[in-house]
Amino acid sequence: MVTLKTAYDEVFVIQMADISKIVMEEGAIPAPKKDKPTPPTSTSVKLEKWYFHLELGTGVGGRTVEFGQWVNQCSSCNRDHSTGGIGIYFPVGDQQTTVGIAIHAHGFSTQIGVSAIRYMKGSIGHGRFLRLDLGHSQVSHNLNWNNGRKETFQKSGAGILLGVGHAIPVLGGSTRFLVMLSSSWPQGYSQIIGLTAGFLF
Repeated sequence: MVTLKTAYDEVFVIQMADISKIVMEEGAIPAPKKDKPTPPTSTSVKLEKWYFHLELGTGVGGRTVEFGQWVNQCSSCNRDHSTGGIGIYFPVGDQQTTVGIAIHAHGFSTQIGVSAIRYMKGSIGHGRFLRLDLGHSQVSHNLNWNNGRKETFQKSGAGILLGVGHAIPVLGGSTRFLVMLSSSWPQGYSQIIGLTAGFLF
């Protein structure tokens, strides 16, 4: 038992059991939990007014008969596996679709035209997506024949690209990392299967 006397001659008597009870009640109060940082989600990814897309990769496939006959006799035409492209996209509708202008190249062929990307479940730049490109395709290359003669092979027409991929927000959601598997039919090639990786800013 503890007796306390104030300056006004008031006396307070405190039992030890009361003190123990107060200490126990204070110990029972849980400490506040610290908020843990959460990874970016489809609702937390920052949406932009427009997007810039850059991709690089590799592709395999066959050339058309006409272009293949030229390449087979060319001494400097054995490197046509590189694939890549750039594009500018604008969001439309429900923030799951972007439409824009894209340039896609494989080997000696280049395609420019309209490109649309549809994200299946997440917002733009998040989750699985489908891509469709339609435009003008052209193959043009200076061929150095084995006999020393130089000529230019050129052919143009319609081109198409179909792609499926997955996008992951990085750097707090301000940048998106994209991986895509595509099938394209550019001029000069019967079909190209490509694998690219890139970023959406």
